[in-house]
Amino acid sequence: MLAKLKISEAALLGWSLGGHIAIEMLGRFDGMTGLILTGTPPVRRGGMADGFARPPHAGLAARRDLSATDIDLFARAMFGEPVEPFLREAMRRSDGRCRERLFEAARAGAGVDQRAAVEGSPVPIAVINGGTDPLIKLDYISGVGYGNLWEGKCHVLEGVGHAPFWHAADEFNAIVGRFLEACSRAGRAGRN
Repeated sequence: MLAKLKISEAALLGWSLGGHIAIEMLGRFDGMTGLILTGTPPVRRGGMADGFARPPHAGLAARRDLSATDIDLFARAMFGEPVEPFLREAMRRSDGRCRERLFEAARAGAGVDQRAAVEGSPVPIAVINGGTDPLIKLDYISGVGYGNLWEGKCHVLEGVGHAPFWHAADEFNAIVGRFLEACSRAGRAGRN
């Protein structure tokens, strides 16, 4: 798809499931200049329990059909409080078959070994998580041996849950801005 759009270089930001998709792209997109992960433990095949406080496939994330109560619980886990009505509505409209198939594939071992992918990648990786994220294990994420961890550490925004870009936008954006500038400088130096 990126080739069709004539995009030859890009830094990717992936949140939660989007982070897992971005990790999958490490081996598929040679033009990746940087990767930002938030709310995304890079897990081995079959190792979801290692990186998550409660494996997503065991709960609402993997269900095809969600009741109004389920959507409320899922939204609060994902976004914290308060949850904007448009977010609940977007969750209601989402196609549950996608959730169901995604987690069936994960249980079957589909995809790359994501931990090995980030450990072996030369692409600069920024990790930014909320310090009170109820879904992920921060100690697991910080214990991954990233091949090129930006600033040599995982960034944790204290008092923020699974959506740090939402509840601490200024702090999150400042870190992202510094990372993108570092990636841009590295790209310019590599072209000279």
